[in-house]
Amino acid sequence: MSDARKITVTVHDGKVTLQGKAHTWQEKEEAHYSAWGTPGVSSVENNIVMTY
Repeated sequence: MSDARKITVTVHDGKVTLQGKAHTWQEKEEAHYSAWGTPGVSSVENNIVMTY
């Protein structure tokens, strides 16, 4: 189960920046693909770090 409260999303001129912590690659990828799936997004910078 993911903990979305640990991921911060900022948007500026269609660029989404993701920051925070994920426990699995799946959580990191879900956040990335969710951002890309949002209308109007032109780029995604995924700065989520893995924590174990």
